[in-house]
Amino acid sequence: MRRAIKKIVTFLLALCTVLTVVPKMAEPVAAASQSEALSWVQGQVGKSIDVDGAYGAQCVDLIKAYYNYLVGYNVGGNGADYATNSLPGGWSRVYKGTPQAGDILVYSGNSSNPYGHVAIYESDRVHYHQNFAGNPYVQRITYMYNGLANEYWGYIRPNFSGGGSSVPALATGWSSACNYTDNNNAIIMGTISTDRSVQFTNAGAYVWDPNGNLIAQASEGTGVAGYYMDIKYNIVSEMGVSLNPGTTYTYQIWAKTEGNTYYSDKKTFATTGNTPISSISLSVTNKTINAGDQFTNSVTIAPSYANNKAVSWSSSNSAVARVSNGVITGVAEGTAVITASTVDGKKASCNVQVLWKSPFDDVVNGSWYFDTIRYIYKNGLMTGLNSSSFGPAESLSRAQFAVILYRMAGEPGMGYWPAFPDIANNNWYTKAALWANSTGNIAGYSNGKFGPADNITREQIAVILYRYAKNNGYDTSMRASYGKFSDSSKVSSFAKDAMSWAVGSNLISGKDNGTRLDPQGNASRADCATIMMRFVEKYK
Repeated sequence: MRRAIKKIVTFLLALCTVLTVVPKMAEPVAAASQSEALSWVQGQVGKSIDVDGAYGAQCVDLIKAYYNYLVGYNVGGNGADYATNSLPGGWSRVYKGTPQAGDILVYSGNSSNPYGHVAIYESDRVHYHQNFAGNPYVQRITYMYNGLANEYWGYIRPNFSGGGSSVPALATGWSSACNYTDNNNAIIMGTISTDRSVQFTNAGAYVWDPNGNLIAQASEGTGVAGYYMDIKYNIVSEMGVSLNPGTTYTYQIWAKTEGNTYYSDKKTFATTGNTPISSISLSVTNKTINAGDQFTNSVTIAPSYANNKAVSWSSSNSAVARVSNGVITGVAEGTAVITASTVDGKKASCNVQVLWKSPFDDVVNGSWYFDTIRYIYKNGLMTGLNSSSFGPAESLSRAQFAVILYRMAGEPGMGYWPAFPDIANNNWYTKAALWANSTGNIAGYSNGKFGPADNITREQIAVILYRYAKNNGYDTSMRASYGKFSDSSKVSSFAKDAMSWAVGSNLISGKDNGTRLDPQGNASRADCATIMMRFVEKYK
């Protein structure tokens, strides 16, 4: 990498340089030695110090007590204020500097603790705090001193004139700027100024992308001596990185002298042009939901700092599933493809299957009759006992079965005549019963009654469906022996031919794992739904 260090200034120029150094008192104030200062703070561990009597034992109370011990007075303010408040004479303050034993550590405020923090340094992993993690007493902490939640700002160095070996801290000031950008490049610059002539041994820079990832860094020896040093880097040619257009980056310049590294503030710059979207993806690509249910699908766009990340949503079949700002709602049974599209044509899709949502509390997904009741209900052959109950285990009446057949036939118009004494005009089943009788599908009893409330048996269903199929010209030639069933002898003589057809047509498959026909047993509503679904699928 080509060095970007510009020049060494003369002593006269340095006298004219304006340094960003905090003011000092005119007369140095004598203090204890470093070892004495450390012994003092070590002796405070476990104590609760409240110098100002306000808010209890805070971090600043430890520092005020430290000031009182060293110079006989203290200064006020929150932890972050120690980056700018007044210093005793001979004391110094260094931004981002490397601390020495006895230095006061200053931490900036953040969103969770805007007041900052202060502590006393012994070594990188030994420092002393009060009100650390909410504990109102002095603690010896062994974390890395610059790895706390609040960002390390820098240090204050007391004037250890009582026999300590400390060298007075170097006061520094920084100016930095980005003086050129295009779509893929930028030039960053920084100037470090010092309050005495020093030997600068190293310099460099860092660049971070919008996500905080370090993408470029520079480091080089300098050999520059003087009161200031200019540092300059072309990011493409000297740091080896091509930037994205229309993107905001963060950079920081640094320099090293007298064994300490000094950092400029972090600043940002933006390249010109636009950053196009390279890809788009969805958090969910396949989803099964019930009609009426919702879920949210979120979009991930790469790179995250692309300029125009607006997304439009569409559904291939809004009658099945609709979408609004990524919220997908199941409308009706079926499948649909939900697509998210960017303005530059990138697309991502999610396949959505919407299941029928049973309106009945007693018909739940996973039950053996769920699919058959869904089929019968959707095809309008059977409804519920009421709006919330289907009654799958309840017995089916002759009137109910007549209505099912009548609906399957398209509900032809029917007038009333007194065909049966137990079929009055304008009952919910009147037209269905009269139609079923007039077409020869359901006969009355020998006593002349229809028996609308009587439970219908499984063999009666077989007989009625057999008649219906023959009356409508369907192929009824299929036959199968039902002798394999343990109760085959219980089939009534009038139902033998119809039962052979029903078994041969796979309309009736038996109960108890196919071992019993139960021909004279009452047919439940779930049984009827299953038989009717098989019949419709075979003949309709």
